Amino acid sequence: MVGLRRILSRPQGALTGLLAAAVMALPAYAVAPPTSPQKVTGPEISMLIRATIVALHQANLTANYSVLHDLGDNQFQAAYSQSALSDMFRSFRAQGVNLEPAVLYDAELDAPPKLTTDGLLRVVGHFATAPQQIIFDMTFRSQGGMWRLDALNAGMRPAPVALAPAAPQQATGQPQIQPVASRAPVPLSPPARRAVPQMAGVVDVGAQNQPSFE
Repeated sequence: MVGLRRILSRPQGALTGLLAAAVMALPAYAVAPPTSPQKVTGPEISMLIRATIVALHQANLTANYSVLHDLGDNQFQAAYSQSALSDMFRSFRAQGVNLEPAVLYDAELDAPPKLTTDGLLRVVGHFATAPQQIIFDMTFRSQGGMWRLDALNAGMRPAPVALAPAAPQQATGQPQIQPVASRAPVPLSPPARRAVPQMAGVVDVGAQNQPSFE
């Protein structure tokens, strides 16, 4: 108590000096910048894809692209204003493209996901909806500890036509071989107008220190 009374009895300027000295005496801890993730799980990728498609669908329904714009990283927001996004997806609204079935399906990747050492994650795939499949090509950037949309390509293509089941064999006698008509490949329609150009800058990382996926 004696020591406390002595400190409290000192002038205010002296107290300020003591506090400053105490702060200066504390050890200095450097705040490390957030590092790029080295692992991305399957459920995390699935949520990113679904959330982006749902945001795009709602933006097309309402012609309000503010949420989709806000999901982007700094580069995306600087390059594409809300009005620019509205113009890019004008054909979606005019054609009544329905992306809502994506909430009922899990995304299927057409290629392994690519995670670069500088924090870019690219996923390419589709939702197995019918009669049109929803296709996507998305890139996300790790920014501030969160995944932010960096590039978005989306569109529709015809779903593959399933082969007709073979006729059942007769119960008696020799089995009957039924010819199966050949099916020409279904041409893929080009995707709708893309929100961003092709993402040629996303490359695979080397074999060493390669990020992993679960």
